[in-house]
Amino acid sequence: MEHAGAVRQQDDAADWMITHGMYITGSETPFDYLYEFTPYQTKDLSPLIEQDVLLLAGENDHFVPVEFLELQTAALTAARSVRTRLFTAEEGGDQHCQVGRIDLATGEILDWLDSLHNE
Repeated sequence: MEHAGAVRQQDDAADWMITHGMYITGSETPFDYLYEFTPYQTKDLSPLIEQDVLLLAGENDHFVPVEFLELQTAALTAARSVRTRLFTAEEGGDQHCQVGRIDLATGEILDWLDSLHNE
């Protein structure tokens, strides 16, 4: 997979994603990682989810495109409720997993749980 090597040399974020992906999946090559990662999608499962859902996203996430927030929200057709929160660069938390402002994410999660408890 020579193309992956060229991409990794030219793009630090792509190199990190492939290297980290290989690590978390136990893959030995970029091809093995991509093959291993292929089944990880929510297309078939999302319509089956019937409980309350909270989706958090960062506008500058280097791994998950911000457009996925809207796509995932739309895919949760049977969810009892769907609450979304997009963290911005201005407030912080705009990176993957809200790195740098985990307090914002934690606050949002606790507020969501409280709102469910008070229904």
